[in-house]
Amino acid sequence: MRSRSCAERVWLFARPVASCGWGFDGGVIRSQVLVGEKLRFMTVLWTVLGALLITVVLAFCITFFIVRPILAKKVNAGVAGLAKELHGRPPLMSTAASCEGCSDPDRGGLKGIGAIALTEQALVFVAGSTDQSVIIPRDKVVEAAPATNVELLGRTVRRSRPMLSVSWLDGHGNTQLIAFTLDEPLQWAASIPFPTIAGQGSQNS
Repeated sequence: MRSRSCAERVWLFARPVASCGWGFDGGVIRSQVLVGEKLRFMTVLWTVLGALLITVVLAFCITFFIVRPILAKKVNAGVAGLAKELHGRPPLMSTAASCEGCSDPDRGGLKGIGAIALTEQALVFVAGSTDQSVIIPRDKVVEAAPATNVELLGRTVRRSRPMLSVSWLDGHGNTQLIAFTLDEPLQWAASIPFPTIAGQGSQNS
């Protein structure tokens, strides 16, 4: 039997490879490179997604187990302070609130989380972290309105949601301004001024 030449042996080996469409033009190597790149991309993708998931879970845990109890403690302290200021009398309205600042520099301790209440005579806020309070007589209120930005002590406080802005005349006749972040600022702004008595104008005329 005649022995195959070297060229015949190479052709016999190359024929099945060529039938697969790979040939000797580097197709096999390119396929392996593409597979490797896809694996690296998937590894990076899953690593990033895993890091994002860990970040979200960590943020949730911090908010739920650390921040939330701290805020609740301040609100409860503000509610307790309101009970002392009101001497046990039930308010017309009350809710948790955050004081964003006051134009009176002596009232810096009001800023922060606390509780606010409206009585028949005054608007009362107590800060949960300092127990400092402010009592604004309703007959001294100049304006109560929702606002997304207010000027307090030379700085502008901006919020995406409306705040409750209240201006009033203090004991020295000076106009002061205070702002709160709370639920239903429109309702609070409408409730703070004394209601107008129907027919009062005709009685006075």
